[in-house]
Amino acid sequence: MALVVFVHVLPYEVHPISLEWQADAMFILVSEIISHHLGRVAVPCFFLFSGYFFFLKISTFNLQVYTAQLRSRLRTLIIPYLLWNALFILVIMLKNLLFIGMGMGEDELFVEVRQASLYYLFWGKPLLFPFWYLRDLICMTLLSPLFYLFFRYTGSKGLLILLLVYLLVLELYVPGLSSTAFLFFGAGAFLGMNKYDLGLVASKFKLWILLPAALICLVIAGYYIGALQYEYMVRPFNLLAVLVVLRIGHLIGKTSHLKTCLLKLGSSVFFIYAIHGLYIINWCKGTLASFSLFNTGWGKLLAYFIAPVLCLWICLFLYRVMRQLLPKPLALLTGGRMMVEPHKRKADEQ
Repeated sequence: MALVVFVHVLPYEVHPISLEWQADAMFILVSEIISHHLGRVAVPCFFLFSGYFFFLKISTFNLQVYTAQLRSRLRTLIIPYLLWNALFILVIMLKNLLFIGMGMGEDELFVEVRQASLYYLFWGKPLLFPFWYLRDLICMTLLSPLFYLFFRYTGSKGLLILLLVYLLVLELYVPGLSSTAFLFFGAGAFLGMNKYDLGLVASKFKLWILLPAALICLVIAGYYIGALQYEYMVRPFNLLAVLVVLRIGHLIGKTSHLKTCLLKLGSSVFFIYAIHGLYIINWCKGTLASFSLFNTGWGKLLAYFIAPVLCLWICLFLYRVMRQLLPKPLALLTGGRMMVEPHKRKADEQ
């Protein structure tokens, strides 16, 4: 989730990297590597975990199981998806009406809301742009019977087919049907259907092999930034980076203290994912930009690290406040993903 926030610190356009010991060049180098390369590992991991847990406890996939899964996803995916997008539109309108009333101009988002169709605002873009992942996940959930049949008859060969489609950048260009979603949700579905232990799968990969291979792919992708071949070069890095994350996650699982800390923060992930795009990350950047220190030279690089940390802190603070004062609205907005106290979790596990 921290990587997702770093992704949204920068515009979506990538910039060529130059290896010069100058402030602006170092800012571009560091920000491009983190936001536009390392940050790309987050959503594939989300898809992988979603597909894995969707199928993990399913022994036989039938109509009854499918409808039960859809009812569950109505609460955890569709309702939060609609609520957060509607809330973002409301916030944009209220903010701009207030500013217009104060004699200030309207922003680009307000113009977009007034001119765009509901389909574009809620699905085609969507307006709350990070929710493209949730949109695609809804589609993958609806298509889950096809994944079940596909892997039932193709087995591991089906994974190779999806991998080839992904690496060749074969896209349908239909909102909700990205090759990233198909591959990584599909990979999770395959592992879940066959009851693989993700930790054991991850343990088979050696970091001393994965890290150099990922670094080489990262360098190659960086070299082709801005070129037509760029997307073809960066996707092998994405694959290796996901394997690195799984391996590191497996190692973290063996350290009880760090594991406990991350589990405590886990339930806030969806809330941070949803709310950080509601002007919060832009306000953090704008506040820092108002100080001359952060506008030039090494100050820009410093601001690049401060803004996401500040945004994460604000979002986590809001989550804790809502958890204490507005637990029911919070549960609705997060699809029931509420923080469970460690002693309650242990009791449930027992």
